Amino acid sequence: MPVWLSWAINKSSKGTSRCGRHSASPLAWSPSCLASLFFISVSNGGPVSMIWGWLTAGIFITLVCIAVSELASAAPTAGGLYYWTHRYASPRSRNLLSWIVGCEDFMSVARIAACVTIESNFTWAPTTAQLFGISTAVLVAQAFLACFATRIMARLQSFVIAVNFALILVVIISLPAATPKEFKNDARHALGNFENINGWPSGFAFLLKFPHTTLV
Repeated sequence: MPVWLSWAINKSSKGTSRCGRHSASPLAWSPSCLASLFFISVSNGGPVSMIWGWLTAGIFITLVCIAVSELASAAPTAGGLYYWTHRYASPRSRNLLSWIVGCEDFMSVARIAACVTIESNFTWAPTTAQLFGISTAVLVAQAFLACFATRIMARLQSFVIAVNFALILVVIISLPAATPKEFKNDARHALGNFENINGWPSGFAFLLKFPHTTLV
């Protein structure tokens, strides 16, 4: 989602909204996060979940991005998601919903710590103090970027998005070209083989692919 969301908002608001600080950073770590989450798709549906689950969720994510880009165009404010949530939500629930949107940002801290834990082969686990330190560092860095580097970030995110798509094309082209023929699967296997080895109901196993898709 960060790639499509940042592109949509950047086109509609010229990079003046919250996307300047929010969407560029996930692009930097998305390859490692995507790689760390592949085991979810492989064990919960296999090729069918990885391909058709990605496409299915991508359609709905695109609709969300189009809606968010309209909001950014109508109200291109810093901290846009908080403002939009509070402005358009019901008065009875707007405070709670704005708080939930704020907690979504904090989840990036958990994802950073999770990536480090996975890369260390689960030999490192963050303490409460370390999570607080990571959260503080992220907030301070975002505050500096939002205050002093808005124009730079608006230009930088367009460059990073282009690089991200280029890397995707490189993987799509180079991986099949470099894979020995005996290790390649045919199209029937890639597009229609459903493998559920985790024991979840097949429908639920297919849905487990959707959170993975939101990172793209």
